Amino acid sequence: MRTKIFYLLIVILVLVFAPRLGTLVADNLSSFFISIDPDQRFMWGIIHHIVQAIIPILVVLIWKKEIFKKWGLSWGDYKVGWQWVFWFSLVWIVVYTGLTVYNITFSINPEVYYDVTNFRNLSGELLFRGAIVGPSEEILFRAFPISVLVFASFNNKYNIFNQEINQAGIISAVFFALAHIRVNITTFEIYHFNIIQIITAVGFGLMYAIIFQKTKSIFYPMFIHSISDFIPVLSLFVTKLL
Repeated sequence: MRTKIFYLLIVILVLVFAPRLGTLVADNLSSFFISIDPDQRFMWGIIHHIVQAIIPILVVLIWKKEIFKKWGLSWGDYKVGWQWVFWFSLVWIVVYTGLTVYNITFSINPEVYYDVTNFRNLSGELLFRGAIVGPSEEILFRAFPISVLVFASFNNKYNIFNQEINQAGIISAVFFALAHIRVNITTFEIYHFNIIQIITAVGFGLMYAIIFQKTKSIFYPMFIHSISDFIPVLSLFVTKLL
């Protein structure tokens, strides 16, 4: 029992402080890339996500290298994995095509924090969403916590929507949802909380964990996570353009 609590605390500490360290580094380094990102729209996010992904890698390297064996750094069950990627992509494209058509038809102009018609900003955001976010967050919120918790025998299995998932996967999904709540840890003040976003994060977190555990590979959750962020950016671009 003590071992389980210790491993869980390690996971919590990394998940709490890795994003904050990423913020600290990005705050100090993003200004050095002003020539690449003069509007400062995407380099901050790229730096932040790279740093937060490096932290769990370093922790495992220094602490227990054998945990890497459970990270799924191989193609695993590629047939099941690519089926998930294909069907998710198809559904996501249909959903956002419908949303784009709806917005254009009814002249709805979604608000975004940057000008998607600016090619530099759009290409930077597509790079960030399509190549950085998925790998970074799947390392931090899936590969790391699930592998550590499985190592500590959080292995009880449950059935969710006819899909088997163990305790480690459920815990990782909860942590993923909690990461979407913005909290000031010094005053314990919540300054951002969106219930729809939290529910969505739980759902996606469970799906990513199920795919990770079914395929024994972290690559397919990375692909699907990237697609889930990439397609909405394209949808906004088309909506704003038209």
